[in-house]
Amino acid sequence: MYTPRERIKQPVYVTVTAMHYMGGVCCPQVIELSTGAAVMIEDIKKVQKLSGKDNDGAEERYLVNLKGRERYLYRRGQRWFIYPEKGDHSLFGLVNSEFWEE
Repeated sequence: MYTPRERIKQPVYVTVTAMHYMGGVCCPQVIELSTGAAVMIEDIKKVQKLSGKDNDGAEERYLVNLKGRERYLYRRGQRWFIYPEKGDHSLFGLVNSEFWEE
């Protein structure tokens, strides 16, 4: 896993393909970067509702498994984002860090 100081401060907004069930449950399936690089979510390990002054309790954090590595995926309203970590470019099949700085 990683420590907070390894995390890049700015979130990277992503496109997420998700299944929405009649009971109100949302299950993300695929994460896609604006570059077109995509990775399938293998497993959702945990979902947490986050609350705070700046998000009015409308934020969720998903602990997902991407190619055998655990990462957090966030949803605020209808927008999805991640905080990329060093080495994540390989998860998305990017050559080096084409999308974010390491």
